[in-house]
Amino acid sequence: MSGPKPRTTEVFDADGRPLPLPGYDPGGFFCELTTERPGDGGALATVLRRLAALPVEELRRRAASAERDLFNLGITFTVYSEATAIDRILPFDIVPRVLTAGEWRTLEAGVKQRVAALNLFLQDIYNGQKILKDGVVPADLVHGNPNYRPEMQGFPVPFGSYVHICGIDIVRDEHGRFRVLEDNARTPSGVSYVIENRHAMLRAFPDLMQGIRLRPVDGYGLRLQEAMCAIAPPAVADPQVVLLSPGIYNSAFFEHVFLAREMGVPLVEGADLTVENDRVFMRTTAGLAPVHTIYRRIDDTFLDPTVFRPDSLLGVPGLIAAWRKGNVALANAVGTGVADDKALYAYMPRIIRYYLAEDPGDRERRDADLPRAGGACRHAGGASQPRHQAGRRIRWLWHHHRPARDPGRARGLPREAARQPGELDQPADDQPLRRPDLDAGRASAAASRPPPLRDHRP
Repeated sequence: MSGPKPRTTEVFDADGRPLPLPGYDPGGFFCELTTERPGDGGALATVLRRLAALPVEELRRRAASAERDLFNLGITFTVYSEATAIDRILPFDIVPRVLTAGEWRTLEAGVKQRVAALNLFLQDIYNGQKILKDGVVPADLVHGNPNYRPEMQGFPVPFGSYVHICGIDIVRDEHGRFRVLEDNARTPSGVSYVIENRHAMLRAFPDLMQGIRLRPVDGYGLRLQEAMCAIAPPAVADPQVVLLSPGIYNSAFFEHVFLAREMGVPLVEGADLTVENDRVFMRTTAGLAPVHTIYRRIDDTFLDPTVFRPDSLLGVPGLIAAWRKGNVALANAVGTGVADDKALYAYMPRIIRYYLAEDPGDRERRDADLPRAGGACRHAGGASQPRHQAGRRIRWLWHHHRPARDPGRARGLPREAARQPGELDQPADDQPLRRPDLDAGRASAAASRPPPLRDHRP
């Protein structure tokens, strides 16, 4: 797609003199700070003017101070190599990316459309498989996918809501048009860095955003907790939500701790939970306490050793049976990984049209324009279109799919989006760190582990 070349915003000081950014050349990339866009309310010029007025040494001092804060607070992620695992602090950029309200509305509408289609697709392939029978998506792309779970066939997922939390990678091309790079529908991670990045920015640059109407991100934990309560078994008046983590050796363990604290819910490991009579309980120093919703950060194959990997020490024996009986809710549902497969991603425009009778971007006055960034979409003759990537990876969008209690209104839409500044070089959130001293014991049965007692009371 071609488009007009973005115009660069001119910045002036109080006396009307231009304030250039010496040596800055975005080249052929779209720059969200220097490109003039309608509806910004003057925020771009204000931020540029304030940045340009700060001496370089002051910028360096504030950046160093922010990085020290992040280090002291333990805000890290793990970078894995073949032999080592290195904890690094969250990358911090002192120059913010600015999105206008109109741009955010485009993203919000487009991702609502996409997540609605993903949920309908998952409900279909684990039930009637009409999209496969109609030849819209090749059946072998689903059945041959390693993340396809035959155990989920005919499984009664409440409200037909499989993807409650979805991470969608968005890029911008050289014209500033948003494009989807990939979907993350299993156990997406990274939102804690969004919130901590905002906090670090406000501490280091309290004067930069002064007077600018900035959308808050602080309410994320409470909204997530509300969404988890909404999917709890309907007969429960005050649901107990827990966050299920693989443990301290997981690369995203900082985020697990952060989200549990923000949600105000217990952080548990598999050994902290037990299933009795198809009901899930949490072990505490005061005895067993019922659990109604589990926000899981563990991969499908480790979740229940009686259904998936029998050598898993991370999951909870009997959990899937309790979920099938409707006595506990899981977010995200098992089997969602098939929806974020790279081969299937190329078929998303077809999937959207098939289930929603809409073109990608045909929602809310046609401003939900989120085409795919590229991909090989196989046709009947075996030919494919070349895969390419447009633009740079710039953010994550997180969305909570909060279904209605009324099954007749089960096609609820995601409620919130938040952005992730930067790309984290880390493995999937569910994979535990491999340690030689622990690997020898991984083959033992899950039932043989001693159950620890922890006080998970608030």
